[in-house]
Amino acid sequence: MLTALRIGDPRRGAALIVALALAPRYAARTGLYVTARGHREIRPGAPADDPAARARLWTATAQLVASLGVDAG
Repeated sequence: MLTALRIGDPRRGAALIVALALAPRYAARTGLYVTARGHREIRPGAPADDPAARARLWTATAQLVASLGVDAG
């Protein structure tokens, strides 16, 4: 689907997720924006660079997940 929509290659996206989960350089680090190609850290553009917007999104997401009966702990 992602390839058909020209959004990206799912295998490359999966490789990034595995790298973020296993690579020591990402241990105990959160909130990173990392490119799928080359795994470079980048600075996000607006509104993702706004701490208040990120906090609102986190809260709304946690509420949605909780309403589905999932522990987001």
